[in-house]
Amino acid sequence: MLNHLVLLLICLLPCFMSNLQAQEKQLSGTVTDENSQPLPGANFLAKDAPEGNILKFAITDGKGHYQLSLPPGKDSLWIEVTHLTQNPQGRWLANETRELDWQLQPRTYELPVMEVTQEAVTRRGDTLIFDVAQLREKSDQNIEQLLRRIPGITVSPDGQISYQDLPISKFYIEGLDLLEGRYAIATRNLNVDAIRDVEILERHQPIRALDSIIVPPNAAINLRLKSGISFAGTVEGGLGLSPALYDVQGTGFGFTRKQQFNALGSVNNVGKQRASDYQDFYQGTDFTRPLLSPTLATAPFGLPTEAYLDNQEYTGSLSFLRKISKRQQLKLSSLVVADAVHYQGRNNSIFRDGNNAVTFNERLSAEQRINRFNTRLLYEINRKRFYLNSTIEVDVDKDETHADNVVNEAPVPERFGREVLSVDGDFQAIVRHKQKAFQLSGTLDYRERDVVLSVTPLQVSVPDFPLLLLDSVAQSARLSSLNGDVYTSMASKKGYWRISRRIGLGFERETMSSTLQERQGGTELLPADLFQNATRQSIVRPYLFQELKRETDRHYWVIKLPLSFDLFTYEDQLRPTTGTLRQNIFIAKPDLGYSYRFPKGQFLSFGYGFALDYAREKQLFQGYILRRNRFFDRTSTDVNRSREHNFSASLRGNNPTLTFRYQTSLSANLATIDLLAETSFDAAGESQTLVQKRNTRRRYTWDGKLIWIAGSDTELRLTTDYTRANYPVLLNDRVSRQFYDQGSLKVEVEQVFSNAVFRASPGVIRTFNDLVNLVQWQEKLEVSYYQELPRDWGAARLQYTYQGFRNDARVTTTNLLGLSYERKVFNDNWELRLMGRNLLGTETYQWSGIDVYTVSSSSFLLRPRQLFVSLKRSI
Repeated sequence: MLNHLVLLLICLLPCFMSNLQAQEKQLSGTVTDENSQPLPGANFLAKDAPEGNILKFAITDGKGHYQLSLPPGKDSLWIEVTHLTQNPQGRWLANETRELDWQLQPRTYELPVMEVTQEAVTRRGDTLIFDVAQLREKSDQNIEQLLRRIPGITVSPDGQISYQDLPISKFYIEGLDLLEGRYAIATRNLNVDAIRDVEILERHQPIRALDSIIVPPNAAINLRLKSGISFAGTVEGGLGLSPALYDVQGTGFGFTRKQQFNALGSVNNVGKQRASDYQDFYQGTDFTRPLLSPTLATAPFGLPTEAYLDNQEYTGSLSFLRKISKRQQLKLSSLVVADAVHYQGRNNSIFRDGNNAVTFNERLSAEQRINRFNTRLLYEINRKRFYLNSTIEVDVDKDETHADNVVNEAPVPERFGREVLSVDGDFQAIVRHKQKAFQLSGTLDYRERDVVLSVTPLQVSVPDFPLLLLDSVAQSARLSSLNGDVYTSMASKKGYWRISRRIGLGFERETMSSTLQERQGGTELLPADLFQNATRQSIVRPYLFQELKRETDRHYWVIKLPLSFDLFTYEDQLRPTTGTLRQNIFIAKPDLGYSYRFPKGQFLSFGYGFALDYAREKQLFQGYILRRNRFFDRTSTDVNRSREHNFSASLRGNNPTLTFRYQTSLSANLATIDLLAETSFDAAGESQTLVQKRNTRRRYTWDGKLIWIAGSDTELRLTTDYTRANYPVLLNDRVSRQFYDQGSLKVEVEQVFSNAVFRASPGVIRTFNDLVNLVQWQEKLEVSYYQELPRDWGAARLQYTYQGFRNDARVTTTNLLGLSYERKVFNDNWELRLMGRNLLGTETYQWSGIDVYTVSSSSFLLRPRQLFVSLKRSI
């Protein structure tokens, strides 16, 4: 397959090099009115004909200046200048660099008839407005696909939207944030035909009382509906074979002057995971490792869930927003999810420490039942001089897993259960006086978790305890936590300076009890001092956060100085003599950043940060816990202090009017940590504990991104990154340093024809790990083709995916092919869709991986060859 990738790139290279050889030409000058006054906001369009395609565009600045990059490959271009209050002008010009001033004449309107033409892209201050009718492609199926082509916007596989590499702060529909972070409900379900414009609100401040005092770097997105739209919805249902398949979904959005709502319900067994639409992107992702977890076949990555997920999912949600007054809102949302997922696959793992190797062959089969309920109530006042936000949220999760696994040809069934209750409350009030704002905020979060993992049988292999084979073991744990934060802050602006200060008091309190139980003949076999815990951990944290910013037309400085003092207490009720710890911990995380804006819109940025901190995310416990089958873990009764230096530099040129958009960044991380994880493994399994050993870790990364728009119909994206790391490893009483590096290259090509769209995305990743002394190559190719058929016979889509993994020990490949046909029927009111998935009949997705000391090869059972027919009605 690597040869195929090289051949594809060689074939595409001449097409792009011919245009690259041409030097980019510029047309620049000034636009004035009949009184010779500058005209800001005038639009320049470069076309291949007066009524032809828009090849390039530019917008005049506040002084009427413009700079239009001319596309290569044409001898002459039609240049057109438009302005809302002036008559348009246009002329043919040679495709060459020159300066040219324009003087426009006032526009006169003949009443009562007035015709206004919408430009493809318009800037109004800090707002970019994109006309959906001109931006949309025929192959777009939802708003998410539409947004991906807007310059500067990226959409992650889970649906999170970023602009200029920063997550958006708000997602509005007609200026209202109905979904509060769960905007994938709209981007994946709201009908594109209902949208008129997409607005990007750069450096958006959603709190009116902080406007002009605090200018966030993040942007927001606002969808403008077409005139007269008060309801938009879809109804879709379908059936299929191999096995019996069904998929039914209905969604509706309502829009009035004083309220908005969304209702969504779905049921399917075709592999769609619509619960992912409910992820809240306003909240940070929790990367905390679960205390206990079952052994499941690892699901494929980089594939749509319809290719592999064997599920039966039921979802429902309701979101409602009511404008009590012009600046007061009440929001209510609820959701429920019930899913049954079957995992089936294999895993072969080889543990290596340089001298020994242990192999585990696993056949994994499990069924997981997931139930979730969430409700949230929010009240908000958003005025120029006063802001209030009060939110309460309740979340209930319950999971059950039954696994019938086989390890090294021996049956090892597992049972796992988890129940989680979370209640969160937030309060925020802001009062503004002139160029100062005063804030009082508080949060209170309560969480209760009960988890149980049963394994039959289990070999107990931990240091300081003889090897023991138990017929049946149940590891149970109960955790409860109460966290709160109360703070007051002040923000002010004076000239180019912006200053903000925050003083607060936070607290965390967590209790944990765990027991590993096994009885044979009524005799307790496991000593409590090694396999039980009853701990209480608390933190009281007074803190101060200060931020100073200075911004001009060209320069941007930011200095951050967060300081805190943690009063840390840990108590182990089972080990009172050795399990008590009290420490006062000073934490400082100063950060310095600088950015320079070039006249043409490029940004050059530098940053340095230092962090004196400790590992707060990990609950301390001295007794061993069976975190998963064959893996025991315990921590140290000490605080793991860390000292970290971060250096960064980046260059970005993302002006949407340029043919090339690019970004590159470098970063270096140097961290010193007091405790080191000591890992031991043998034929029975793994165990891990923390030991006192100061260690240093180094990490260097580089990444780059290039977007080249070669004319109005061709786009090329190039993404690459490289990571190099070096850190110590304590493995089976042997200390060594691991060297790791990884590099990747991904190319995305899109070609739009009059009745077709072609996309291809080849990529390769190289990984090296010197501890296992192995180099691995990962290859991936995605190709899609959309073709409109003649005579209103609809359209066809083809999707092909290839993935390959190669190392010294194994070569694995996976090929997937899908085909669909769609057509309007019943007087064009319904859309008929015929789909064929996994037409090549590929049985398993196969891959291999390299971890710190583990080389693994895995497979996951894919859904069989399937045929599906559905009908969809948009309202």
